[in-house]
Amino acid sequence: MRIYAMILPQRVAKDVGRMFEGLGRSLSDFTPELKSDVVLAAIDMTAEEYMVASLASALTLGVFMFVCTYLPLVALVLAPGNELTFAAIPSLLVTVMDFLILIRYPRILAVKRAELVEKDLIYGLKELLLNISAGLTLFESIKRVSESDHGLFSDDLKRVVEDTNQGTPLDEALEDLALRTSSDYMRNALWQTVNAVKAGTSIKEALSGIIDSLIREQNRKIRNYIQELNVLSMVYMLFAVAVPTIITTVLVVLTSLMGAGVTEEVYVMVIGICVTIQIILVGFIKSRRPLIYVS
Repeated sequence: MRIYAMILPQRVAKDVGRMFEGLGRSLSDFTPELKSDVVLAAIDMTAEEYMVASLASALTLGVFMFVCTYLPLVALVLAPGNELTFAAIPSLLVTVMDFLILIRYPRILAVKRAELVEKDLIYGLKELLLNISAGLTLFESIKRVSESDHGLFSDDLKRVVEDTNQGTPLDEALEDLALRTSSDYMRNALWQTVNAVKAGTSIKEALSGIIDSLIREQNRKIRNYIQELNVLSMVYMLFAVAVPTIITTVLVVLTSLMGAGVTEEVYVMVIGICVTIQIILVGFIKSRRPLIYVS
């Protein structure tokens, strides 16, 4: 997946990581979970390359911050004799923070990728089951689904088709995908399919059970979201209607009792705070919404 948090272009970052792979190997020993996170996030780098690329990107951002801070200080003579100190401190903080964020970023990408895969997983598995029920082999069914429009699920199956065409046994290609996917539901589906192939049992029964389980899980997510939405809607209405009204009433009463006038800036500040909280709540509600495919 594309690394939006990295300043350097991904191709350049990968080349830099390959040049200093030894340094990346030493640094990655401090974060052993990075290796699996990079794989699950489908990042086209090794953990060592990603570590060096993150460090290079953070240093680039730090240098940019230093230049943007140092030059105005010198031009405007804001801190005579202390320009380097005042420019170096924020640059160092930005560098460290950006590096730490980039180290955790593959985990965030892995979770996001899992949600995107699961969004199309049910309909992809249903098409796979339909093809098998129609008499096609498992490989032919997987090939057809990989050519369909099922998002990342189809993209992952394309890798299985390519590996199989290059001579890898189908069950091994599916096992490799199960180890690389960040979705627990897709991993479970792949392992059950592989086990059915190796045991010679009915793949249709295995897929039907997986689809039913995914539908129940999807319904559970929807019910949980509805329950959360009821509470969050009350909080939103509280800050949209009740809080501004209460604060305005209190200010009017205090003004009449104390004789101090309430300026326009106070009202603007109250409205600004309430609007900001509403925006945060809307963003939070949107982030909590389950990714459900609607055909």
